[in-house]
Amino acid sequence: MDDSDGRAEAERRHIPVTGTLGIIRAAALRDLIDLPTTLKNLVGTNFRCPAELINELLSEDAERKRAR
Repeated sequence: MDDSDGRAEAERRHIPVTGTLGIIRAAALRDLIDLPTTLKNLVGTNFRCPAELINELLSEDAERKRAR
């Protein structure tokens, strides 16, 4: 979840927290989605995150695909 109060409460209760990009990354690692397409669609919404984080995810995905 991306709500800061919800994250804080989950962490206080020792509940693992995964945000939107973490879920998307996990799906890409399992080849359930095409990461570049998904991130392009996500960035086209009101979702905001640092561009460098998107670039890191895309680089990781490209490297994983090259290593196959």
